Amino acid sequence: MSIEKVLPPVALVTGAARGIGRAYVITLLKKGWCVALIDLMNTDKAIREIVQQLKGDVQDRILGFTCDVTVTTQVKDAMIKTKSHFGRLDLLLNNAAIYHILFSHLERTVAVNLTAVIKNTELAVKMVTDSFKKPSETPFLIVNIASCAGFIPVDADMAPVYAATKFGVIGLTRSLKFLAPKFNVRVNCICPVTVDTQVTGDIDEETKRYLSGENRGGVIKPEACAEALLRIIEDSSLAGEAVVVHPSVGTKVEPLDPFGQFDYLGKWSFYKSKQTERFLDLAVQKVKSGAEIGWSCL
Repeated sequence: MSIEKVLPPVALVTGAARGIGRAYVITLLKKGWCVALIDLMNTDKAIREIVQQLKGDVQDRILGFTCDVTVTTQVKDAMIKTKSHFGRLDLLLNNAAIYHILFSHLERTVAVNLTAVIKNTELAVKMVTDSFKKPSETPFLIVNIASCAGFIPVDADMAPVYAATKFGVIGLTRSLKFLAPKFNVRVNCICPVTVDTQVTGDIDEETKRYLSGENRGGVIKPEACAEALLRIIEDSSLAGEAVVVHPSVGTKVEPLDPFGQFDYLGKWSFYKSKQTERFLDLAVQKVKSGAEIGWSCL
């Protein structure tokens, strides 16, 4: 009797060549995952450095794609090739992001930080659910990287477009909570404070003291973000949640409106409103039929 080989879980990580993205890759590889890297930078160099650092069988569990996350066809091609190469795909980690002050590079910032996250999330969900026709055959996880600036733009007030995109990523993530019970797809996001990486220019000690002072966000290492990722992977109850990474609390799931201050706006919960359930079911049916849907269709 032949014994079917169990394949290790597989992740696709965007913005993975350096910084926080590389920390996610290294952490997943250490946990036995196979990982595909996506980056605008040439991923070959990053892969060589990671393999040299970790040694072992890592070479067989890592793959790289040099592409632009804003070009959906390139990302789709990477997803298909990753699944073909490793035999499965379990996690999409939307990590790629850019930061510019004030309104400089506005269109590109929105395209990378928000539009690409939305489009590539949609792409992954449709891929594993056959365009919403059925639940994913195996649990699928999408983790979007937002920021504490998506809650309160402390120290991001000089970068309003960046902050706006991170507010958007949190809103997207929370709005997709319904995918877990209906389609076996969990979507969560990680919201770190300032992260000390080579990408941020290796923050000097004076700046670190400023950021760690009273009423500032603080500074964390990339590995702290990776710990948040592991928490999301291991806790299957987390869906549509925003996980904060902060020096004072470590990782913390930040609840939506814990004090009910927005109750007057209405409780549009997919778990409490039969009307919303009905609207959602109708919308899904229309998507299955190929219809373009909007409020006029509901």
